[in-house]
Amino acid sequence: MSDQTPGNVAFDPRSPRLREDPVAFWEGLRAKGALYPNGNGTWVATSYRACSELLRDSQNVAKATAQRLANMPRGRFYDYNVNTMAFMDGPEHRKVRGAVFPAFGPGNIRRMTETVEALCGEFMADLKGRPGFDFMRDFATPFPLYVICDILGIPRDHRETFGEGAHAVVAGLEPMAPPELIARADAACDALGAIVTRYARERPADPDGDLISFLKAQHEAGLIDWDQYVNHMIFLLVAGHETTSTMLSQGMNYLLRHPEQAAALRADPSRAMTAVNEILRLHPPLQFVLRQTLAPVTVEGVELPAGQLIFVLVGAANRDPEMFPDPDTLDLARTNAASHLAFIAGPHTCLGSNLARLEGRMVFERILREMPDLMLDGPPAPNQNFLFQGFSAMPVRQSAPHPV
Repeated sequence: MSDQTPGNVAFDPRSPRLREDPVAFWEGLRAKGALYPNGNGTWVATSYRACSELLRDSQNVAKATAQRLANMPRGRFYDYNVNTMAFMDGPEHRKVRGAVFPAFGPGNIRRMTETVEALCGEFMADLKGRPGFDFMRDFATPFPLYVICDILGIPRDHRETFGEGAHAVVAGLEPMAPPELIARADAACDALGAIVTRYARERPADPDGDLISFLKAQHEAGLIDWDQYVNHMIFLLVAGHETTSTMLSQGMNYLLRHPEQAAALRADPSRAMTAVNEILRLHPPLQFVLRQTLAPVTVEGVELPAGQLIFVLVGAANRDPEMFPDPDTLDLARTNAASHLAFIAGPHTCLGSNLARLEGRMVFERILREMPDLMLDGPPAPNQNFLFQGFSAMPVRQSAPHPV
């Protein structure tokens, strides 16, 4: 029995040890095996090979959607979940993902690069002249919101509603979320849905236009229905904000605590994408996902019957020394850094992973270059989210503000 969680459960998704000492937490779980019973009727996958196999096997393994929705009260939040690809599998998932995916293809990512670059310049021009600021409040939270608003084609005036709504929706997805969090998620989906529906009705269908116009063209082509259209705009707002905000905050915290790594990256900006992937590997926005076996399957020599629930521990897999030597070090020369599972793998790979990487690369490059003496001004305040473990505040300062 591990001392990391009470009772006879090996992995407790709400264990404070995960946040307090992730290195020891994941090491302790990996030491028990690659795949083993959790002690409460579920299983735990900890090795890179086991997690990767489970995530990529679309024939025998699926999302545990029914279990997650079984106890969720029927309401706007429930409707949001059942109408987005995050809660879909099989043919329905392939159809909907196929309709949305072209929006994040290579050609559109090149167009998005201009948006990200321009916004990054706006934020840097504002912050470079300040002696100190809160990186969460002034950059990591609003920046990805502005990016996704511009890509969708929604005015930034709604950013506060979007930010608060995204937090509420993510909180509703917490393991064993209490009724009050579900109620807030219901209200958030109502508010977000009203805004995106307004623009969806006004905007013409255009496969070459902004994201709202592109998705409307997919809707009119019969590839997604109206509820899927509206709810995927909410989904893209939430996912595009929370994932990137968490990545930016964890990355900046790491670089400011490891000035030698920041200096190496500043000296060789070509390593910025490796740094982004290493940050995602060490601090994945999602620490774990839940999967269920559809049929008997053997993983890492362990036979799993059909109907088994498995915690796929992304955080543990990303620090597996068999896949990533010296796994707890951010290695700017790591050749397989992009093989991390932070964006999951297989049919449910994060749709916006290339956009998130683009944002991370551009932000870290510019901050290190244009604010070289930026430092933490006290310890960051952790947020209270167990799914997206980032920070609620991160005070930083510069020894001398830089000219804009």
